[in-house]
Parts: sequence; structure tokens; C-alpha cells
Amino acid sequence: AAETMEQLDGSSAVSLLQAFGRHDLYDEEFLDGVSRHLRDSASSLRASQLGDAMYAFGQLQVREASQLDALCDALRLKVHESSEADLVRFMRGLVKLRHCNEELLAACEPVIETSKFSFSCASLTNLINCFAFFKETKEEFFKSLLHAATSRTSRLTTMSIQHVLTAICRQQGRINRDEVQRHLERICVHLAAPGVSSQLTPIQAVASLTALSKLQHQDKTAAAVLTSVLAARGANVAWTWAPSVFFFAHGKRAHLQSAGSALDETKCLKLLERELESSHCVDVLQSLHRLDLQSTLVSRLTLLLCKKLLPQLHELRAREVLVVARSLSPCRLPGPLPEALTFPLVASACGGCASHPTPVGESEDGGRGVEGSTQLTWRERLLDSCFENLRRHEHFLESSWN
Repeated sequence: AAETMEQLDGSSAVSLLQAFGRHDLYDEEFLDGVSRHLRDSASSLRASQLGDAMYAFGQLQVREASQLDALCDALRLKVHESSEADLVRFMRGLVKLRHCNEELLAACEPVIETSKFSFSCASLTNLINCFAFFKETKEEFFKSLLHAATSRTSRLTTMSIQHVLTAICRQQGRINRDEVQRHLERICVHLAAPGVSSQLTPIQAVASLTALSKLQHQDKTAAAVLTSVLAARGANVAWTWAPSVFFFAHGKRAHLQSAGSALDETKCLKLLERELESSHCVDVLQSLHRLDLQSTLVSRLTLLLCKKLLPQLHELRAREVLVVARSLSPCRLPGPLPEALTFPLVASACGGCASHPTPVGESEDGGRGVEGSTQLTWRERLLDSCFENLRRHEHFLESSWN
């Protein structure tokens, strides 16, 4: 393999590396050989080839620092010859590898600053997201890129929206909150623009909702779009919100019983199973709690997310189990719930072996249905299941307490 590699020029080696990365092929001997070859020939590669090589290394998770720095040094000398696509591929590769080369970042800043308004929205937001990952990025440079992106908000794609929100979230604590407030408002207004909701993918909706929740930016118009996409009704956004949790907690408003017209349960469950992993579902539950969102659609979506996660509690981390447990509280699922909705949750948590007579109804305040009864409500049974699964993490929690 080493002899064959020596017969290849730098361009051919990069093409071969790209093929391995594209098809997720990992061969340690090959990667060692191509790494040595590219390290020695890095200075002879074009900027586009350097970008391709770094992106492929990112896909294959080749983290040899000396190899990565050799490519960084080569691009730094050719940064003025680089196209926006070359810079995007190279920076995305660095982010995938979590490798920072401060000299390269410093060399790229003036080039990007000069050309930022000529970059496409996709390239610009990709670069914003990448530079936000590195704490070495200068605050003024980041704010300048952010201004360039949000000044043409109407042209941003749904992926670009996700990139901008994620970038702002990554920079949280490094830049003044007031500096980014107007940018967040512009992005949220664009999210509610006609046609955007039907273009959002569930993954983009999860990432955007998570970023907004971490930034504690409650924009109910944008939240309506994101939650509707997650409920498999992005083409028909549910704009209605309850004023508070108490709106459903008091009185006899059977808000979940009448939610059929708001959500197609079968369609939503298929979307959750097909598009989202367990970690995504946990992020959604966490975000709904942080933003304190209350509506018929959100309550029904919370039930379906819990239905998906409860059979998988043993696979979740302790933090994720706690998020699920908190989502079962009366402040997230207020008021009395009919057995038709609660029984599937208990059955999923118990592996399908739950019986109908065991759970008893709840009172209006979410307490025991029968005073002094030894039976558990559906909520208590599910919380018990969460606590049982937390015990698996007991040894780790004790060992890491200090």
C-alpha cells in the first residue's frame, strides 16, 4: 500500500481519500499512508484540494494533529486564492475534527470580511456556524458576519436559519445579549413567513427549537411553526397558544380529548419514529419546558414523545430520564386525562403488560383520585418507572459526586 501511495500525485491521493470518506470506508493502513503522503505534498495542492482533503478527514475522523496543521499551513498561504466553497469545506472539516488552528483563523478573517456580501447565503451561514464553534473567533468579526447574514434574512434557506441560530447559541456568553436580540427577532419573523414551515425538516426544527430554548428566546410565532413541523403538520401551522398552564389545569376543558383535529397521531408517530432519534425527542421535551410553551398541540405532542421514549428509558442517560420524568408533571400535562390517552403510556413503560383496572383517575389538581387509595395513578406509575431506571446510574452518580 505504501509503494502504491508513493506512485500517486497529491491530486489522486485526495480523490482516493474523498471516495473513502464518501462511502464511509475506514482502513487504518490506507489512512496512515495517505496522511503521510498529503502531509509531504500539502504545499503543492490547490486550495480546492486542501478543502476536499480536510472535509474527508472530518468524515473519517482522522485526528492526527501534525497532519491537520500541515493542511492548515498550506491553506493559510493560499487563502486569497480560495473560493467560498473551498473555505466552507475546509472549515466544516475542522469543526468535525474539533481542531483549531489560530493562525489559519486569523488569516481567513480579512478575506471573509472583504467578500462576505458576495458570498451566497448558504456559504456565509455555514462559515458563521463554523467560526462560532471556535472560542478564538473575535467578537467583532462574528457580529460582522451575523449582520451580513440577517441583513438578507428573506433569502435564507431553512438550513441557513438553523446554522445562524446554532451559531448564536454557541456564542452565548461570549457576546452581549443585546447585540444578538435584533438578529434573533429577524430570524423568528422569517420563520413565520409563508412557505417556510413546509420546507423545514424535523431535524432542522429540533435544532432551531433547541437553540431558541438555550437562548431563552420565547417567540411564540416561531415556536408555533417549529412545533407544527414536529407534529407533522408543517403545511397547516397551529398558531393558537394557551395563556398559561392554568388555562388547562382548571375547569373541565378536555383539551387533549378534543385534540384530534389538531394532530394526526398516526402521522406524527411515523414522523417521530422515522426522522428523530431518542436524543432529538429529549431535546424537544427539554425545549418545550424551557420556553414554557402551552397549547393543545404541545400537550398532545408531549404525550407522543413520552410514548416513544418510555420503552427506551433503560437506554437513556440520567439527565435524559429526568427530562422525561419532568415532562410527565402536571405543569406539562395538566388537568385530568382520559384513560384512552394514559393507558398506552403505562403499557409502553411496562412493556405492554399493563392492565386497565390498575391505574385510577386523577382529581382536577392532578392528585390521587381516591383519598387514601393504595393504587397509583398513571402519572405515579410512569414516574416510578423513571426512578427505577435512574437506579442504573446510581453507581456512576456516587463515584462522580466529588
